[in-house]
Amino acid sequence: MESAAANASATAAPTSSIPSGANPFASIHVDLRSTFGMVFIGVFFGAIFLGITTMQTIFYYATYPKDKWFMKLLVAVLWALDTLSLVLTTISIYTYLVIDFMDPLALLYVHWGMGCEPIVTGLVAFVVHEFLIFRIWTLNKNWTLYVAGLAVFSLLPLALSVVAGTKTVVGGRHMWSDLLTLGWAATAGDVTTSVLDLVVAGTICYQLY
Repeated sequence: MESAAANASATAAPTSSIPSGANPFASIHVDLRSTFGMVFIGVFFGAIFLGITTMQTIFYYATYPKDKWFMKLLVAVLWALDTLSLVLTTISIYTYLVIDFMDPLALLYVHWGMGCEPIVTGLVAFVVHEFLIFRIWTLNKNWTLYVAGLAVFSLLPLALSVVAGTKTVVGGRHMWSDLLTLGWAATAGDVTTSVLDLVVAGTICYQLY
């Protein structure tokens, strides 16, 4: 009888090797090298470039203390936006790789920091473009219509960044797969920014030549 009871008990015992309370996803292998691994490397180099930007900012204030308040404010705003961009990406990657560690389902959703970062990047590009466009106008004030056209065109990349970021953040949590419909906004934003960079740079080179 005792032998039969022991056999029945052994048969009824759970056969799973996962300890009680352990994460059921612990045995799932997720390769992050081509996704969040690249984001982590980007954050690392972003921190290096922000350090260089910070050194340049300090050098500017120490070297040109008599510059106009507008220039000093512009430098401060750009430095603050660059810092905010790094903070957002750092918060996002920390959440994915530390707070949500061993939770592969969390990797399917877009963190709010990732959604806000394109808006900040768009603001940085917009401020820089507007400053350079203003410089073009100061070099030749007869180009008012041309400069006005560039100023209006520079709003397009910013608008695309705001659209992409807003749709990512507003309306609750979104999966990465839900953002496939926003591919056109990212592509259009990159193209318009590149075109504007070339036009502005070419115009300044022509004026200085």
